[in-house]
Amino acid sequence: MQQPPEKPCQTPDLLTLNINAVLSANQITGTKVQVYSCAISPEKARVIPPGSDENQPVYASFPIIYHNTSIGALHLEQPQILSKNELKKLSCVTKKLALLIKRYQATSLSNYYLGKTVNITPYSDHTLKLDAFIEIAASTRFPVIIRGEFGSEKLSVASAIHYNSALKHQAFIEVDCSTPGLDAFEKNLRHCFEQGRGGSIFLHAIDELPLPQQQVLSQLIQEQEASHEQVLNGSRYHKIRFLVSTTRPLTRQVISGEFSRQLYLQLNFLNVQLAPLNERKQDIPEIVDKLMNRHRLYPEQCLSEDVKESLCRYSWPGNYQQLERVLIRLLTLASSNPIQLGELHQCAPEILSETDQATQKKPKAQKAQKLQEKNPPASSRKSAPHVPADIKTNLIPHLLNKNYPVFSNLHPALQKALCYIAENYCEEMSLKQLAGHIGISASHLCALFKSQLNNSYKQIITELKIEKARQLFISQPQARVADIAHKSGFGDISHFEKAFKRFTDCTPRAFKNALTHAMAPIS
Repeated sequence: MQQPPEKPCQTPDLLTLNINAVLSANQITGTKVQVYSCAISPEKARVIPPGSDENQPVYASFPIIYHNTSIGALHLEQPQILSKNELKKLSCVTKKLALLIKRYQATSLSNYYLGKTVNITPYSDHTLKLDAFIEIAASTRFPVIIRGEFGSEKLSVASAIHYNSALKHQAFIEVDCSTPGLDAFEKNLRHCFEQGRGGSIFLHAIDELPLPQQQVLSQLIQEQEASHEQVLNGSRYHKIRFLVSTTRPLTRQVISGEFSRQLYLQLNFLNVQLAPLNERKQDIPEIVDKLMNRHRLYPEQCLSEDVKESLCRYSWPGNYQQLERVLIRLLTLASSNPIQLGELHQCAPEILSETDQATQKKPKAQKAQKLQEKNPPASSRKSAPHVPADIKTNLIPHLLNKNYPVFSNLHPALQKALCYIAENYCEEMSLKQLAGHIGISASHLCALFKSQLNNSYKQIITELKIEKARQLFISQPQARVADIAHKSGFGDISHFEKAFKRFTDCTPRAFKNALTHAMAPIS
């Protein structure tokens, strides 16, 4: 595949703005960011030998590292002695800069190869965490399951994984799994497999695939695995990496018989779940700005503040795609500038009807609250704190990553329990022992797990250990099953095997063997 023309690597304007925003947000001044034209071996922070009257090292620059390679450097204009906290802060900042740079580069590659922009927006904490997953996924060649509501940025995540990986100059092919008819699907799939050799195939909406088509796909994946070591026309067969998207949990579909267990085992290696737009409304203003820059009809075209506020309040059941469609329709049909609320009502009446209902409900709710405060019931109790859906759906990743701030809305005792679990889940520990460590009764703690997380202590501990084992298998594919069981906190190998099969639908050995095939070198 033809590669994009080589250009001197100068930090582009858009990237410069985002880099400066990160530096400003972290109150870092007197620095300069250099982006390398090609990645080099990982570097260390450059240190100037201390003078005769100095005992501490003097730092001059810090490497910006992605995929264990240096892609740039953060230079200090005035070399200086730094405290441990300052060193830690600069380390975090260079990590964020690496994610920004690679996101920009991946977007440029998608524009060049696909002819369209499929980037991730904006640069919030949520999307930076998503970028961190993309970095991990891009450093491997395992299949990735991307789960998200209809209209969410699943294609953007898939293309980001591909264009940040070693396959970035190879084919990236999207396959729509809603192709009608078994014969048409198989013909299209075989053609895509042929075109996608050595690159990535993105299977869009795989949960919509009927069982006969699933069997065809599973068989073709088996065929390409078997052909990997064969010599075809004098050259080695190039494997294909699979990226798939789904709106529903595939595990539930496997249990209900709607999804092939064999196909699920072939694809279930790395998983990521995208938060719906309704759960990250703080991202909407920046997304709107980016879409406006892309789709406005003339430079001065803009939205009134009322329109912006309505867009931010709406729930967006169709997520990013719905927001983009509404803005395109609005920018095309509106005659005023700035675009007014009346034109939004004509182009997207569903938005104003929902926001109007919310506005009408607010005074009633405030009135009811005042009455309740004035005449509280005798049996009034503190209401349970609101628990964001993200905590329940992504509890295990939050615990493994020790992302403690997300637990701030939970009951204080439950916060302490989760933090203690994250630090000690590999140790043998009963619910009673955990309750003793945090100073409440076991029955109260059990009730907190159920009421706020809709989960049990035993289930959480087991899921944590299994996910830890999965990560160990991926990072240490040659390790023995018994060693992985011990490192992930299982004292009994038989218990480990049963639990692993219950949560992953395959035995530890089968998972290990599948990883070995996936890790085979691509040439």
